[in-house]
Amino acid sequence: MHRPHKNSLTNTMTRREMLRTLAAASAGALAAGAFPLLGAETIPPPLGEPRIVGADEKVRVAAIGVGNQGFNDLRTVAGLGDVTLAALCDVDDNQAKSAYKQFPSVPRFKDYREMFAKMGDKIDAAVIATPDFTHFNIAMHAMRYGKHVYVEKPLTHTILEARIIAKAAKAYNVVTQMGNQGHSAMGTLLFHKWVKEGVIKNVTKYDLWMNKSRRWHGWKVSDFAPEEKMPSGLDWDLWLNKAPVHAFSREYHPGDWRSWYEFGNGCLGDWGAHMIDAVFEALNLGMPTTIEAELTGPSKLIFPQGSILKFSFPARGELPPLTMRWFDGRNNTPPPPADFDGSMKDVGQFIYAEGCTLQGTSHGATYNIVPETKRQEMAPTLPRISGKPSGHMANFINACKGKEEARSPFSIAARLTELLLLGVIAQRFGGTISYDDAAMKITGNPEADAMVCGYAPRKGWDEYYKYPL
Repeated sequence: MHRPHKNSLTNTMTRREMLRTLAAASAGALAAGAFPLLGAETIPPPLGEPRIVGADEKVRVAAIGVGNQGFNDLRTVAGLGDVTLAALCDVDDNQAKSAYKQFPSVPRFKDYREMFAKMGDKIDAAVIATPDFTHFNIAMHAMRYGKHVYVEKPLTHTILEARIIAKAAKAYNVVTQMGNQGHSAMGTLLFHKWVKEGVIKNVTKYDLWMNKSRRWHGWKVSDFAPEEKMPSGLDWDLWLNKAPVHAFSREYHPGDWRSWYEFGNGCLGDWGAHMIDAVFEALNLGMPTTIEAELTGPSKLIFPQGSILKFSFPARGELPPLTMRWFDGRNNTPPPPADFDGSMKDVGQFIYAEGCTLQGTSHGATYNIVPETKRQEMAPTLPRISGKPSGHMANFINACKGKEEARSPFSIAARLTELLLLGVIAQRFGGTISYDDAAMKITGNPEADAMVCGYAPRKGWDEYYKYPL
């Protein structure tokens, strides 16, 4: 059971120190040396050139972060016929042991920078499945070396990072894919087709919920975690990446990092990319003008025990204004449609369109029209897709070979991530926030606005934050 934290004498940031850092970042987030100057034109020079892998060649893949979800991604990519594993990289030998056992002959590294420096000419693409707050630096470095990149969701930890990484992907001319696997599933592809062909139109209301228990549910936290004995085989400095120095604790690693604002993006960052992506792209949602947050058990350091977020999107061309409501926490669901005759599980969504309502779940599962009588009425006229699409990882590898276009490239994924991160900021501060998308600014709330850029990266991990927007 998680215990309340007491102040410790370890090298951590107190809440006051963190807010001082955030305030400085907000006031001068784009100031010299900390964050980029808007409108600049130069970029960090490439350290390698990307290549489209030939039809008779295999894509040489380096896997960075090979425990937990990283191990799943590793086995998926290794099982594709067009792939050979070039290198494995993980800061923790304990988390990587299953990968190392299954692929004993593949070269191993702890530091991805060393890996690219030594093996850059033997790697075509990288699959990155590390904690949220490390995605940016790793992906930027890989792209700068000319490597195609597959990055687990959410793409970045801050909105600033999302803006930078999308521009960098275009500048370095590499294939990119975010790991929201359902984006390549039939449910997502069908939803896009139904919108394109006018079956789904004039959506004005969108409710979704994720009520599965999260690691931080039941926690009572008053400070960062106290120091614990560090396990052998772990390079803690590499794990921290851009983050301020904290003493090691099992309440950060392995796994619990997602609970903390400083390292993760909570339930919305974890599940939102799997649930919202079809609607986000097909309905051209863009960014909301306001988000209203009702919080249960709010905390300055970890995610709330529950939240209801109301996103208000303006009209987009001929598309009407839309309200999206996100519910998370235990037993926290929206009211179902008045004529709903099905069951509501712990993950779900309702899309209210003109003439019909759709029920969905997650990860690209097929959307169903409700109630059943309406589904039967519309079934004969619903557009269909013939054949079976390639899986999400296979789609990425095919794109590396020039056979397909990546379905969730950073040009799309960074904007979806930006939406999720706005929700994370609303969960952190509560109340109502207003967002100026063009200026990349939360107006009227300096503390919340500071989190658009986030805390300044520590020295030695700040190179790619100087990239221009």
